[in-house]
Amino acid sequence: MYIAVEGCHGIGKTSICRELSKKYHYTFIEELKDNLLPPPKIGPNGDIFLSQCWFLRQMILKEAQMNNNGIYISDRGKSSIYIYSKANMNDYQLEIFKTILQKLDLKEPDLEIILHAPDEIIFDRIKKRGRTSWGEQDIDYVRKINNAFLQYYNDYRDVKNVCLVNASNDLIKNIENVKQIIDSYLAEL
Repeated sequence: MYIAVEGCHGIGKTSICRELSKKYHYTFIEELKDNLLPPPKIGPNGDIFLSQCWFLRQMILKEAQMNNNGIYISDRGKSSIYIYSKANMNDYQLEIFKTILQKLDLKEPDLEIILHAPDEIIFDRIKKRGRTSWGEQDIDYVRKINNAFLQYYNDYRDVKNVCLVNASNDLIKNIENVKQIIDSYLAEL
């Protein structure tokens, strides 16, 4: 089974996935430390097409680690790549990128969990982690991306296994909320 935890940068996807994998023995497929191709400038002032190509490469490398055994949890899925692309690319770039995405055989998650919290909470978390090189410290950009994930949930909640989780609590409560969604999904199998 493949679970993708999605949401705006800084909302806590990686922390939640890492803790769930430790506590429940899920296989956490995290982004690879890439010394060969480090990330380009990311964020509202970066090269959005190049950065999404970099994340797409990351997704391909992450999926290569999966087989059909166990529960895999990822701190981004292909939907994140599409959502960031749609929110940031011009129409020309987006059409090229959508064609590439459609032709690739990326795995469809069995369950997508969208983390959502007020923009200000996400922005505070971003400031606390201090990662300035990705250009994330822009509240308008956070708002734009956060709204894009909420729109994705509203567009697909009736046609995909996608759930919205309130991630405005502390890490422990957010982990409990995500685990509850996973347990409900597994009980229906």
